[in-house]
Amino acid sequence: MMTKRDMDILNMAHEEALRKMNAAAVAIAEDITDGEQPSKEMVSEYKWCRFGVESTRRDLEYCLALELAEIMDP
Repeated sequence: MMTKRDMDILNMAHEEALRKMNAAAVAIAEDITDGEQPSKEMVSEYKWCRFGVESTRRDLEYCLALELAEIMDP
């Protein structure tokens, strides 16, 4: 059984992953608007950050589904 603290930790991890992804996206957008081509490292960083967002979202969904199942089928 997850505690509220556990869910808070997962939520914070997801929010941090979102912040990192957004920062990476902004860096790419700034390069493009400056007429520059984003580096492969920048694009790779964005992809890893996006993976982190997707991964933490799936973790949250999975944990919530487990908790709901436990509530619905005691």
